[in-house]
Amino acid sequence: MLARLRRMFEINGGVFFVEGAAGGAIYFPKREKIYSVNREGVRILRSYVRGEPLTKETDRTYLETLREEGLISDGFIPRPFDPPKDETLTLHFAWLELTEGCNLKCLHCYEGNDHRKRESELGLQRWKEILRELRGAGCERIQLTGGEICTVPFARELLVDAAGLGFREITVFTNATLLDREWIDLFRRCGVCVRFSLYGASPEVHDRVTATEGSFEKTTANVKSMLAQGICVSPAIVILRENQEDAENIRKFVLSLGMRYDGFDVIRCVKGGTQPVHLPTDKAALHSQYRSRPLFRVTKERFSDALHRNTCWYGKFVVMPTGKVAPCIFERGLLLGDLSRQSVGEILQSDALKKCWLLDFSQIEECRECEYRFACKDCRPLARACGTPLAKNPRCLYDPAEGIWKKPV
Repeated sequence: MLARLRRMFEINGGVFFVEGAAGGAIYFPKREKIYSVNREGVRILRSYVRGEPLTKETDRTYLETLREEGLISDGFIPRPFDPPKDETLTLHFAWLELTEGCNLKCLHCYEGNDHRKRESELGLQRWKEILRELRGAGCERIQLTGGEICTVPFARELLVDAAGLGFREITVFTNATLLDREWIDLFRRCGVCVRFSLYGASPEVHDRVTATEGSFEKTTANVKSMLAQGICVSPAIVILRENQEDAENIRKFVLSLGMRYDGFDVIRCVKGGTQPVHLPTDKAALHSQYRSRPLFRVTKERFSDALHRNTCWYGKFVVMPTGKVAPCIFERGLLLGDLSRQSVGEILQSDALKKCWLLDFSQIEECRECEYRFACKDCRPLARACGTPLAKNPRCLYDPAEGIWKKPV
């Protein structure tokens, strides 16, 4: 542990100095703030934590600035920060993919290009048992998804069952083309949030991505009906080559419906998938997804988690239609177990799950030497799709070896 955190110091109560390969950062979780430290600042702080006298006036002025910000104080002696290893495993969230069957044929589907129900998909009884096992394990949030859940005959009954188990949050993900009055009334009564796929602000664009004529009109009509019923509704917008020129129109369309616009995601590459052929060519869309500036926010909980756990996978998993369990919806090449023959409790105790959830930044190439590693959000599926299993998230443009943020290309 000391080797892994050899350049971490508590420099005031609850304030931490993390030295990277070139630069540094000061974490103040109580304020949810991070302060960047350049090479000169690192030199000064390195002397400060060692208790070495500072003879330069500029060095003393720098420390006085930190003192005024409450980052250091005369009454606190800096010390190496070596927290005890914490391998606590708590499940917070689960995606439940009820089926691979779907009435649409979206070009970029992360499940693949088949869109057909599998004979080996789990039935209602096992899904009900899984819901109870998840709740018993402390899971508070779930998302029912597919494929398209409206193609599942027992989906309504399962949703009612889930609503009665006391989950803090239930989300239904749908393309919203097959919804009817019964479904919409059920969403209202169960108090669920609904996420729907939106790929364009017109039939010409949206239907091009779904490869299904009429999908835009059905989706928007049902979204308006849900909004009229006071249901929590939000769009899931993915930008790809086929709809990149409609990004601004989509934003305006979302706002015109009275929904909040939270931006879009660019299509993600999935290891072994066909997504790369649909990657946008629009530089602005691609660059919007990069981290190219040190705009971080860190809470005490997030800082603590990042010390020991993966900030992408920890606390969640996806249950696929056959019962197989994977780290997340974008990573299907790593299996954590199989709920067709195991319990949720057994999955949570498995070595495969521990390996994923405890894959902290000390094990990730480049990131292990980055001063921002305890505030950053990892994305293992993107890294695995674009490089080695332990590669840095390709959307991060910081070079810790040089201490510089690179420009997107």
